[in-house]
Amino acid sequence: MQKAAPNLVDLARQFISIDTTTSHGTLTAAKWVSDLARLWNLNCEIIEETWNGIANANLLICAKNFEPSESPYILTTRLDTSDPGEYAVWTKTGANPFNASINGDSLFGLGTADSKLDFLCKLLAFRESSLHAQPTASLVGTFGRESGTGAIRLIRQKRIKPQGALVGAPTGLKMSRRAPGFAKVEITIALSDDERRYIEQQSGSEGATSQSKIFSRVQKQQAVDLGLLSNPILRMMDYLKNLPSGIAILSVDGGTSAELQPDFVELEVQIVDHLQDGVISKLISVCELIKKLAVELKSVEAKEFLPAHSTINVGQIRMLPEQVVISGICRLVPTAHREIYDKWLERMRVDCAAAGAQFHILDYKPPFISNGDAPFFNLLKRVSSKMGFDSGEITARQCTEANVFQRLGVETVIFGPGVELGNDPISLEHVKISELNSAIDFYREVLLTQEVLK
Repeated sequence: MQKAAPNLVDLARQFISIDTTTSHGTLTAAKWVSDLARLWNLNCEIIEETWNGIANANLLICAKNFEPSESPYILTTRLDTSDPGEYAVWTKTGANPFNASINGDSLFGLGTADSKLDFLCKLLAFRESSLHAQPTASLVGTFGRESGTGAIRLIRQKRIKPQGALVGAPTGLKMSRRAPGFAKVEITIALSDDERRYIEQQSGSEGATSQSKIFSRVQKQQAVDLGLLSNPILRMMDYLKNLPSGIAILSVDGGTSAELQPDFVELEVQIVDHLQDGVISKLISVCELIKKLAVELKSVEAKEFLPAHSTINVGQIRMLPEQVVISGICRLVPTAHREIYDKWLERMRVDCAAAGAQFHILDYKPPFISNGDAPFFNLLKRVSSKMGFDSGEITARQCTEANVFQRLGVETVIFGPGVELGNDPISLEHVKISELNSAIDFYREVLLTQEVLK
């Protein structure tokens, strides 16, 4: 007697309930996926990796008696998600981002659209296709978000050598051959010796008094723009201009990652009369430099992208014992050549140095544009047409593993259920259940079509 088909919604709820945020890692989720794959008679290998001190994993899944390194094509999706921010804003999930909740045809929760459930769709498609044939493709689960760290490690280890890669990201079930690049940047401002000593004294003083202020993210912003004016970090830095002299910052903290706008920033200050040339004046200068860079990034347009220009997001600020650290992401459209971006970022480095700060580029991925006449893309178009999907293409709004694979000469396409535009990853992330089912059908057909072609 054949076992009943697995229930998509039940599995989705279980998967979403597993924390795969960047601060937690993907190893626990990888083990859950591995148990499912083996239950469904698929080969599954977990490759444990440590990234930024966190336990992560890459997953390699394929049919029995097959090796992933022999796969001409791979279906791949990241398992990790952004950190959820403040739980209270997750109103659709009962103030718990890991509690996948249904509202009509929509499933809400962290990772529903970007992009854990896309991986689940691929896994279910592998199960179904393996009942009829032995797919020669492999399913790859990675980690690293925009950095593509997991995919890069697999390639360096020679665990995968694909000719084509179908990369998961929310595109509304449309194919994408274009996506922006990104530069992860960091600005550090050292505290003066006097500031460090003063803060140490105040932290151990029971009678010390200070004033605190919270800056919240402005929610009413255009969905197509990162909205620097709504960013609480920039709003906090602007606020510093209005403070009188003789003010010291005791602490400042906001944001969970460079990629996302923080929900709020907490600032604690104290009146003091003997500190000169402190971190406040440098933060004010850096704020103006960030705004200046944002204007320069808008000067080159790429109409097929949305927004139609490069942008900068300031996602995190921390006050450490020795310095204040500001982290952000520059989203780079391909219209401007690398030399232009290099010039802008080098000018930012020089200007920050003049303001008493240091500007660093921690990671860089060039924009992704693939060949529209490539055999793998044509295969996917035929399957899409056969299934009656919208034949139009879309430009992806985020950097993915596609930026890594394409640079290595792999035919790469981005595709997945859900849409990123208007799909707030902080609190209202969701995907339509009907799109998840359509994605399963699409991936199954791709896997079976490859069997026919091979």
